[in-house]
Amino acid sequence: MSGEPVVYRDKIKVGLGFHLLLFLALLIPLAALGSLLWASASTGQPLPLTAYIAPLAISVLMSLIWILFSVLRVTVTARSVYIQYGLFGPHIPLDRITRCEAATYDWKRYGGWGIRRGADGSKAYNIMGDAGRAVRIVWRDDRGKEQVYLIASPNPEALAAAIQRARLSRSGTLPAPIEGAQAHTDDADALAREAEAELEAELAELAEDTARQSGTRRVKGRPG
Repeated sequence: MSGEPVVYRDKIKVGLGFHLLLFLALLIPLAALGSLLWASASTGQPLPLTAYIAPLAISVLMSLIWILFSVLRVTVTARSVYIQYGLFGPHIPLDRITRCEAATYDWKRYGGWGIRRGADGSKAYNIMGDAGRAVRIVWRDDRGKEQVYLIASPNPEALAAAIQRARLSRSGTLPAPIEGAQAHTDDADALAREAEAELEAELAELAEDTARQSGTRRVKGRPG
């Protein structure tokens, strides 16, 4: 990503439930560690260092999970879409993307949150508290195999539109339509047609009023 102009940045943070869950889970190894320290202090007999390894390692591991997987970041550049979840995440070249759209999904289809794979072969980068909102990207890997990624986003419509703009700028071809965009376009067209019809009706009514007033003036102006 170094040196590539950034087109759009997207970031979603986990909900309160994730923090509460990790906090409660972290209390278990910390409580075990505290119990070992208390037992050593109360008996006056130091415990072997190996007794502390397991609770300490679990505490460190859970702390890293808490820190690394609290935020899901997506960066759209002039060349690629970068997905960063903790220390992990792929980048998708724009010219490999065949379709991009805002979508909704059910986290149960992927068995939870994180970096998950569904039964249909699609991969989800989702996060607790994302309300099932995501961007669906269909692209082809180096072997030409079609891949489907679902990426959680607080504003999937804006992210999908940014990816489409980047694709258009890079390839000069029309991007694939964003799901829901046609509905918005149809609504806008309907409103425009309605406004145009109202304007034409008002103009016709105004013309009729003008004609009537002109005829009245001519009648009044005739000599008796």
